[in-house]
Amino acid sequence: MLEKCLICQFPAIKEHSQTNRDEFTFDCFRCGTYRVDGLFAAQIGEIEDQQIVANISGWLREHQNELLDIKRLNYLKKLKTPSVAEKGNKILTFLSEKYPMAGMKIDMSVAPLSEFYSNKSKEPRDMTEQLLEKIKNKAPLLSISWTQHHYELQYILEKYLEDSQHFILFEDNNVMITPAGWSHIEQLKKSNPNSELTFVAIEFSDDLLEYCDEYIFEGISLAGYKPERADKKEHNDLIDDKIASLIRQSRFIVADFTNNNRGVYYEAGFARGLGIPVICLCRKNDFESDETRVHFDIQHYDFILWEEENGERLVSRLQSRIEATIGKGNLSRSS
Repeated sequence: MLEKCLICQFPAIKEHSQTNRDEFTFDCFRCGTYRVDGLFAAQIGEIEDQQIVANISGWLREHQNELLDIKRLNYLKKLKTPSVAEKGNKILTFLSEKYPMAGMKIDMSVAPLSEFYSNKSKEPRDMTEQLLEKIKNKAPLLSISWTQHHYELQYILEKYLEDSQHFILFEDNNVMITPAGWSHIEQLKKSNPNSELTFVAIEFSDDLLEYCDEYIFEGISLAGYKPERADKKEHNDLIDDKIASLIRQSRFIVADFTNNNRGVYYEAGFARGLGIPVICLCRKNDFESDETRVHFDIQHYDFILWEEENGERLVSRLQSRIEATIGKGNLSRSS
C-alpha cells in the first residue's frame, strides 16, 4: 500500500508485519526501510521542523530496518545536525561507492525533487507513475546527505563541493569527481567519519579494566559513541589482528597510558598512522612520577589526567573532550 512516510511525507510502501499486527514496515523513497510499532505511529504526527525531518531521515538511511518505538522518539528528535562539511563528505562518499570509476559522469539533477515538493500536498496514489519513478531515484540523495530540501542539496553540490573545495565538477546536471575529490575520499576512508565505534587501548590489568568499564566506557557512551576493547570481543583471530581491525573501524580511539604499557603505545601509534584521532588518558600519579611518566615524545599531547577517587570527573572531562574535538555522536545509549 502506497502511503506517505511517517517521517518525511515522501511516498512509502507500508506493510503489516507478518508476526506482529501492531508493527508496520515502511519502505520509504527517501528514508529507506524502517519498522514502527503502533504507539510510535500514533505519537509521531507530522514533524514541522524540516531539520529534524532531515536528521531522522538521514539516521534511518544509515540504520536500515530499525524498529522505532516510543522510547526512540525523543532521541530521534534530538539528533545532532551534521555540518555543511560533514554533509558534503556524506555525498562524496556515496558517489564514490556507487560510481567507483574515475572520470564517470553522474546524473545529479534535482529537478524531480523540486517537482515532488510542488506536488507534496497530493497523496502518493494520486501521483503519476512517471513522477513516482523519478522521485524514487532521487529522494535517497536527501537522506544520504542529511539535507532538508533539494535546494540545500544543490547548494552543497555546487557551492561547497565544487566552488569551495573543488572536489567535483558540475556540467549540465552531471557531476564528475575530481582528482582532489578522490584524494579527499581516501582521507575519509582512513578517518571513518561515519563510524560510531571507539576502540579503547588500555593495559589488561584487573584494576584498570574495572575502572575502564565504570568510567571510561561511560564517558564515551554519553558522548554518543560505542566503546569497545579487544578483550570484550569474541573472535577466532590472533589478538593483534583483532586490535588492528577494531582500530581501523573506529571513529577515534581512547588510549590510557597508565603503567606505560607498550601495547597502548603501539595501538595509539597505529591509529595515528591511519589518521584516526587519539584521545590520551593517564592516571595522574603515574603521569607525574619520574619512574612511570609517559615517554617524552608524547608528553606534549593534551592528556586527561584522572584520579581513582574522582571517577565522575573523568566521565565529564572525557565526554566534553570527545564532543569538543570529535563532535557529538548519534548513537543512543540504549542501542
